[in-house]
Amino acid sequence: MNRDLVEGNWNQFKGKVLVRWSILVGDHLGVISGKRQQLAGARQSAYGVLCAKTLGGAKSARSPALAFSSDSAAVGNPPAGVSITTMPTHEHH
Repeated sequence: MNRDLVEGNWNQFKGKVLVRWSILVGDHLGVISGKRQQLAGARQSAYGVLCAKTLGGAKSARSPALAFSSDSAAVGNPPAGVSITTMPTHEHH
């Protein structure tokens, strides 16, 4: 399990609790806030699952296409001969 997955699940849980509490006390804005937090948690969990599948459970969520060597001319610039606009394609089998 990676951090995004755990934090996403936690945010979903907190959102559900907030919705239930807000319904109990009649706070309509609290219900909206709780549902928003649930959605954010679901998105974060999905991102965590995607990263775990894509990177094989690696701790870093950086894309291999963006991991440039330190000998680049300037920070953030790719090495010579590498285009930023081209991304490797992955076929699903």
